[in-house]
Amino acid sequence: MPAPSTRSLATKTAVAVALLLLTPLALAKPLSTESPGTPLELTDHNGQRRPLPFINGKVVMLSFGYTSCPDVCPVTLAMVGNVLRDLGPRAKEVQALFVSLDPERDSAERLRRYVQHFHPAILGLSGSHVELRRLGQRFKVTHSRRPGADGENYTLDHTANLYLLDAEGRVARIVPFGFPPQHVTRQVLELLGPGQ
Repeated sequence: MPAPSTRSLATKTAVAVALLLLTPLALAKPLSTESPGTPLELTDHNGQRRPLPFINGKVVMLSFGYTSCPDVCPVTLAMVGNVLRDLGPRAKEVQALFVSLDPERDSAERLRRYVQHFHPAILGLSGSHVELRRLGQRFKVTHSRRPGADGENYTLDHTANLYLLDAEGRVARIVPFGFPPQHVTRQVLELLGPGQ
């Protein structure tokens, strides 16, 4: 088999680099209009059972993580809080949700204190491992435990995307970790449509 030419290698490399650069932009665009299916129930940080996705006429900003997360979760929730503040009066048309993937450590009270540190309108949710696994399958969210040196202070590797759901509970956008609040605000406003 002949060795590939320098030109073909350069072309393949350029295509690979272009795909890597464009992938986040593609993921931030509409995904599908498929039905959200049967709602799953989780428990919010006030102890109330809630269906997810919420089909309540609001645009939903949905993220996953855990309160002991050292980096991704606080950065994401700080960004979500900034988006809610940037939306001004239209923030009442949006529901921000943070689903804890660590039910052993994230009690309702701990979850409530954590999310409200970033914005009082963010609602924390959690559930059993079975409920979280079903929800993860629906949103293609993965997580795995990484043991700490002492066996107790473990961390979780988890999907870091922000999911934007339309007013009918369908995933309309997936925003990869690291996008600035201004970008997410624009995406949310597009889903909200013209103001009243």
